[in-house]
Amino acid sequence: MIKFYISRFLRFSISEKLMNKVICIDIGNKNIKIGKFKNLKEKPEVFIDRKENSSKIIEKLKNKYENSKIYGISVVPFIKERLMEKFKIKFFENNDFKEIKNPYIDKEKLGIDRIVNIYAAINLFKKDVIVIDFGTAITIDLAFKNGDFKGGLIIPSPKTQLEVLSKKTALIKMDEIHKGLKIIGKSTEECVSFGIKNVTVFGIKGIIDMIKRKYRKNFKIIITGGDAFIYKKYLKNFLLFPYLTLYGVYIKSLRYENNHKLSS
Repeated sequence: MIKFYISRFLRFSISEKLMNKVICIDIGNKNIKIGKFKNLKEKPEVFIDRKENSSKIIEKLKNKYENSKIYGISVVPFIKERLMEKFKIKFFENNDFKEIKNPYIDKEKLGIDRIVNIYAAINLFKKDVIVIDFGTAITIDLAFKNGDFKGGLIIPSPKTQLEVLSKKTALIKMDEIHKGLKIIGKSTEECVSFGIKNVTVFGIKGIIDMIKRKYRKNFKIIITGGDAFIYKKYLKNFLLFPYLTLYGVYIKSLRYENNHKLSS
């Protein structure tokens, strides 16, 4: 499925021959995701580690792939600054994505990962899109295929909800959400797990239905992020695209290099 849609993107006049292998990084609130891309036809090699280990893992990859260029985004400023001091990395910022209409009044407050996800989805699918990213928070964003980013929602993720509940209550002490999904639980652990998961699943479905009714468009709905695999089976007709953000960084890196070659 992913390979089919990526092949459609190749109609763009972007030359992948301009670069050798490209290392793309996505630094989130908890983890760093790294994708080593050869081209858009082949799946990237993906590495995931704690964000605190960013420097070590980039050092290893840089030594292994000496001629690779590194591009990235980060929602953690101090780690980005630390990496820029040590490595030659081009970090994309909000104003690098002028193709996407930023709906925020304070433009810099919009998370770069959300812009990159919308950018990737529009370029890969050529449709009006809704992107649901399961990270530390769940973000639900919608945009039209012309780049008109309408905005979105930010919701605490199931894991974040569980952490808060465990800290704020005396009798609920849980480290993880139980597998499976039922309407009713028969233990405290099941009640908490199924309660959080049901609110997440049916909440997302309800939000998507409201968006469709409001805009009367046939949106392509994409789910991505660390927990997307868990919730895919409960969200039918949603496309699972695990590393959408890394693809967005890679597509932007191609255009960035192409523009610089043309202007030089």
